[in-house]
Amino acid sequence: MDLTYYQLLGVPETATPEQIRDGYRRQAMAWHPDRNPNNRLEAEERFKAIANAYRALSDATSRAEYDEWLGRRANESEGAG
Repeated sequence: MDLTYYQLLGVPETATPEQIRDGYRRQAMAWHPDRNPNNRLEAEERFKAIANAYRALSDATSRAEYDEWLGRRANESEGAG
């Protein structure tokens, strides 16, 4: 799973705190392990990833650090091609 935190929450990188919260709630409900009994292991992994994404993006300092890291990662991948 190579999704950004924004992709995990289904929000744009310019999302407001409210959009991040709403995206988290939507994705957490959709991927809650109790709602996915036939795919429990994948749901547990995705649910944990969604929680980590929300934790990072809901805090302004953590979000700024993540955005900086994401920008560096994008620049590195462009230079590698």
